Amino acid sequence: MATLIKEATLDRMFNDAVGKKHLKQSGQCYCCGSDVAIKIERTFRGYGFHGGVLYESNTDQFLIQCEHCFKNIGHSNHLGDAS
Repeated sequence: MATLIKEATLDRMFNDAVGKKHLKQSGQCYCCGSDVAIKIERTFRGYGFHGGVLYESNTDQFLIQCEHCFKNIGHSNHLGDAS
């Protein structure tokens, strides 16, 4: 099972990337297969995503969903077995 990426995971990613103002993740959308590049930035209320969203699995792997699928096909806080 996979869930939308947790704030604690993002905190850890930014702490590991000292001095970076944003992070990038790229890959293929698990839903439609299109190439996706996601930019993640810290905001005053948490984190902002541009280009798509990240899900994390219980095996510490990330799944990417493009912005189009997230907005138009729908999303869930939980995905089925993503392993």
